[in-house]
Amino acid sequence: MPSLKTHEAHCIKRFGEPFTEVHKWMDTDVNGIGHRKLHHDYEKTPLEAKELFGDGADLAAQDHIELDVLESAKNKKYPILNIRTSQAVYNLIGDICRQYKIKKSTLINEWIIEFLRSKAPFKLRRAWEEVAEKREPILVKKCEKCGKEYHVSLVPLFINGNTQDLSKTNLVMLCPICLMEYIQFRTIYKLEDSFYEWFLEG
Repeated sequence: MPSLKTHEAHCIKRFGEPFTEVHKWMDTDVNGIGHRKLHHDYEKTPLEAKELFGDGADLAAQDHIELDVLESAKNKKYPILNIRTSQAVYNLIGDICRQYKIKKSTLINEWIIEFLRSKAPFKLRRAWEEVAEKREPILVKKCEKCGKEYHVSLVPLFINGNTQDLSKTNLVMLCPICLMEYIQFRTIYKLEDSFYEWFLEG
């Protein structure tokens, strides 16, 4: 995000003065609540700034927000993720960040990555998508699970239950034996996750 000096220079160029106090106020957290949540509302913040700092402060506040948005847009590698949480969780995050001297975004990114890595269905879904892309389910002549050829017809299995979805990631051709094995294995409330586990690891 732009520094205080950048915001000041931008305001001097546009309005003839730096509005230092406005920028400091806008970029200061209060009682563990992030400054963006408190002082970066495009409609409310300029009115609050004008009331606190006088004429011109509303324009400086608008300029501050616009400059932050432009900077975020330039940095497309790191898109912004807004999440809602309880005050207790927010306070806990703040405490941990102060203790370990790390940014909130760093901590939350680490938590999200660790969570995703710990979820087998997520890994299996990605693995299945990679496998599925190389298949042509309509053309297969062998069971896609056991690999055996059958004189009887192969049975189409629609993984997510939607018979209209003929995509590679949803349609798989199984022999009757493997289909029965899968039906006994699957969890009715988690059809897709059950399939990934059975097909890739079962």
